[in-house]
Amino acid sequence: MNHSFKKFIRDTLGNKGQFIAITSIIAIGIAFLTGLSVAYRDINDSIDDYYQNANLADYWFMYDAIDQSTIRDLELVEGVKNAEGRTKLMAATDNEKEILLHSTTEDTEINQPLVTEGQLPTGSDEIALDQDFRLIK
Repeated sequence: MNHSFKKFIRDTLGNKGQFIAITSIIAIGIAFLTGLSVAYRDINDSIDDYYQNANLADYWFMYDAIDQSTIRDLELVEGVKNAEGRTKLMAATDNEKEILLHSTTEDTEINQPLVTEGQLPTGSDEIALDQDFRLIK
């Protein structure tokens, strides 16, 4: 053994408390960074899966009024796989809470809702509610 290594061993044994504290802090830091890295990958994969399954729109274009021929023209743009028209309406409740209503059709392919409970509407007199709607009082 060379002189430097012997000095390292002597210093380490002489300052056991400091050595254990520093080693513990480094180990906790490595574990924390590893956990963050794994969590980031898992969250990113979950987001990608959700976007893929829901077929979320890449872009939104807002118009006061748009006809079907304009929507078909948008589908002809290079790189556009699908274009759909929707009607949105902002409504207010009796207690001044705002509700955003979205229309859909049976042919809706973009922005598929994630059903966590129940089923999507099947009749013209049915609606689907956001899970946070029940919190409106």
